[in-house]
Amino acid sequence: TIDFVTRRGATALSEAAKGYQDEVVDMLLDLGAGVNARNDLGETPLVSVMQQGGTLRGKEEERLVAMLEKLLLAGAEVNFTTAYGVSPLMLACFNDMPGTADLLIRHGANISETTFKATPLMAAIEASSIEVAEILLAAGADINGESKGGQTALTRACCDGNVEMARFAIDHGADINHQTKHFQNPLLLACHHNTSEVVRLLLQRGANLRSENAMNLTPLVTAARQGGVETVNVLVEFGVDKNAMTRSGLTPLMEATQFGRVGVVEALLRAGADHSIVSPMLGTTALIQAVQLGNVEAVHLFVRFGASVTFEVTPAQVMAAAKRMAAQKKEAEAAASSVDESKSTATAPSRAGTKADADDDDMAALGLDDGGLGDSAITTAIETANAELLRFLLNANGVLGYLVDHRAELLRLAASVGDSAITDLIESGLMAWDREQAALAVHRIMMAPVHDELLAQVLRRGADDGG
Repeated sequence: TIDFVTRRGATALSEAAKGYQDEVVDMLLDLGAGVNARNDLGETPLVSVMQQGGTLRGKEEERLVAMLEKLLLAGAEVNFTTAYGVSPLMLACFNDMPGTADLLIRHGANISETTFKATPLMAAIEASSIEVAEILLAAGADINGESKGGQTALTRACCDGNVEMARFAIDHGADINHQTKHFQNPLLLACHHNTSEVVRLLLQRGANLRSENAMNLTPLVTAARQGGVETVNVLVEFGVDKNAMTRSGLTPLMEATQFGRVGVVEALLRAGADHSIVSPMLGTTALIQAVQLGNVEAVHLFVRFGASVTFEVTPAQVMAAAKRMAAQKKEAEAAASSVDESKSTATAPSRAGTKADADDDDMAALGLDDGGLGDSAITTAIETANAELLRFLLNANGVLGYLVDHRAELLRLAASVGDSAITDLIESGLMAWDREQAALAVHRIMMAPVHDELLAQVLRRGADDGG
């Protein structure tokens, strides 16, 4: 028949159309060729012509438009989609061809079609085609319409880091705090993809710093997990709460440490993030967490920024942190029920958790005994048998007094690990203290008034002996 498929998998009409052979196309149509007959790929002549072109400009696009119009007037299905869910309009949008998009829309192309990845408007956004996007919007496309995958035109621009198209979408009515069916919003997605300049634009236009996704992750925690140093810096610049805990009881600093994002750890510490907060979930500070993970670089950063290597976390502090976190959750829920989130400012709720100097009254109220050796960076290095970190921590300020105060407990802990190198490091530290105290004792004796004559004799004898 006239619609038979050749060995190359095409129909005669599709081959003639792809070659822009107008007279042959007219003849085949007059002879009854099926304008919607499919080749072995399941494509109609209209789709076949669209598939071959890529991005066309000027006279090349005019020639394509003329051929498409010939097929459309002959009854070609304008909304036919391939096995991959791609329509002629979607192809025109992805390829930034405004003349083609306009023709297809005038012939009834569905401007609201959706695939998993995109809508026609999202395809235009991805192609950075303002002209095609304007044609779609003028035809009634929804700026906040979602794809089957839950994306919108604005979230697509945010994921791509396309500041120009994000600004275009916002200027044309995109909801800056629009939550998709998957509980994402433009700011969270921009933070996830570390598109820091888009983050800046969104915050300038009023995006909600307190928003959360389905996993209850905030923009700052999202950026921290992804290692987005530039994005973290932008969020801090706009006043994000650097110490706000997640509902899982972790601060952004702890999240960055957990995911090994040392660059973010440094950025947060430089911005003043509190490294002494105790997590009610982990039962640690961020420094102790870094020691547990064996992250040498992060441990060095914490110490450089003033974290105490001898601070001990007790059960009472962990329970107090949990109690405060629960109280804050109730406050936040009460506030959410009375305040329109779309109008909320950059001010975030006060952080949960407790500082290193947790309130003694809170601890007493919990009825917990703080006696005994608590968890510290040093005890954690011992328990994990990390000699490299232990050696570094033992050289930090104020450690010798801690070693003496807990001499017996630390030696027992080191012995329980069964690593002689760890025990040797603790004993070496204690010996250094003993030598220091012995030297101070000699100095005090020699400087006492009753020994002035003895000291003078020693000095004279040294002079007589030639020094």
